[in-house]
Amino acid sequence: MKAIEDIIFSEEELAMPAIVEGKKDAKALNSLGLNNVIPINGQPLASFVARLHADGVKEMAILTDFDPEGKKLHARLKGLAQGYRIKVNGNLRHKLMQTGKTRIEDFGNFEIGRGGYNGETGSYFHKVHNQGLPESQRRSGKA
Repeated sequence: MKAIEDIIFSEEELAMPAIVEGKKDAKALNSLGLNNVIPINGQPLASFVARLHADGVKEMAILTDFDPEGKKLHARLKGLAQGYRIKVNGNLRHKLMQTGKTRIEDFGNFEIGRGGYNGETGSYFHKVHNQGLPESQRRSGKA
């Protein structure tokens, strides 16, 4: 198992539309820095995916829970997306699965780096946002 602070997300992954089951899941992934999280919120799946297609989505991640019910929902969404020729990118899902957590909303309990949400950013934030910078150009982590 991998600790969430050891996972590095690319800028592309952070910006990619990520489909989740509900608002709590969306909030949890927002806390990890994902910027384009879209909750299903009980909408009919076929019309939900049709709307994504109409909005011009060409690629997305499906981040449903990793339990049997979430895996079934993932498979159904993936099939519907492929019917609209929307590519389903599995990288984010795979990275999150490596942590051993089974529910997406559990990622909301994670406090980013040593500073958490108290005005400081920690090493996780800087791993994501300072990728490729020489050590001399990286920020200290103080807000």
